[in-house]
Amino acid sequence: MGSVLLKSGLTVERLKSFCEIVTAGSMAAAAAGDLAKQSHYSRQIKELEVTLGIKLFTKEGKYLRPNDQGKRLAALTNMYFQGLEDLEETADVEQPTLRIGAIESALRWLLMPHLQEILAAAGRHLPEFLSARTAEVIEGVRTGRFDLGIVREDAVDESLAAVACGALDYALVVPRRLLLGKSAAGLDPTKKLPIAALAGEGRFAHNSIELLKRNGIEPLVRLRTQSFSMIIEAMRAAEIAAFVPAPAVGDFPKDQFAVVDLDGISRLGRKLYLVYEPTASALRPVARALGSTIAQICRLSQKRAE
Repeated sequence: MGSVLLKSGLTVERLKSFCEIVTAGSMAAAAAGDLAKQSHYSRQIKELEVTLGIKLFTKEGKYLRPNDQGKRLAALTNMYFQGLEDLEETADVEQPTLRIGAIESALRWLLMPHLQEILAAAGRHLPEFLSARTAEVIEGVRTGRFDLGIVREDAVDESLAAVACGALDYALVVPRRLLLGKSAAGLDPTKKLPIAALAGEGRFAHNSIELLKRNGIEPLVRLRTQSFSMIIEAMRAAEIAAFVPAPAVGDFPKDQFAVVDLDGISRLGRKLYLVYEPTASALRPVARALGSTIAQICRLSQKRAE
C-alpha cells in the first residue's frame, strides 16, 4: 500500500477527474463538448493508468467506458472523497449529503409520503433524492455516486447488500367517458383503448401492453413519456387511460376516472429493495442507518395499507 501512495502520478486532481468521467458515463460527456477539457481528461487518465499499471477503461465505439477495474477504483475513490466531506460535519461547516437514487415512481410514491420521518432519521445530513433508471441506480451505488438505491427485486446486484422495502402495485385508470355507462363495469370491446405508456423497451412497458391484450382490450398508444408523473399529467389534459402506481389512484377525481380491474394485473407489481455498497456503508454508518430506517418505514406503511 505504501508504495502505491508514494507514486507521484497518483494525485487528488487526477482521481477527481477520473470520478467525474465515471459519473458522467464517458470522457466526452464529462467534458460536455469542451475539447480542451476532454484532452486534459485524456492525458490525466493515461497518466493515472501508467501510475497504477492497470487499464481503467475500455473502448465502446467512439467512447471510453470504465471497465471493472475502473468501476472498483471509482467506488474506492468516491468513498475517500465522501469521507473527507464527512469530516466537515464535526467542523459544522456544511451539511454532509446522503445521495439516494431510485426510479421516479419509487421516489414520489414510496419515499415522499414519509419525508418527515426520513428527514428526522437523516439528522443534520442532507438527503439528496435523484431519479434514475434501474441500471443507473445499480451502477451509481457500485461506483459511489449514490449512497443508497431502491431497485426492483430482479435487478439487485449480488455485489451489493439488499434489504426488502415494500412494493409498488399498479392500477389501470380510465376516464369514465371511455367506459360503458361511464362506470368501471367494463370497456367497449368494439373500440380501441387510447393509452399513455412509458417510453423505452423496459419490462413494464411491454408487460402492460400484453396484459391489456390478454384481457381482450386492444390498446391504442397515443403517447409515450419517461415518467408516471408525465403520464398522469397527460391523463388530466386528454381523454386517455394508463397504468399508474396504485398510491396515485387517489389523485384522480372519482366522478371523472375509474379503476378497471384486470385479470393478472398483480403481476405488474414490483417488489422493491434498498441496496448499498457494503464497504462504503462501513465507512459511512449513517448511510446504512438511514437505509435501514427507510426500509422499515416502507415495509410498515405497506402492511398498514394491506
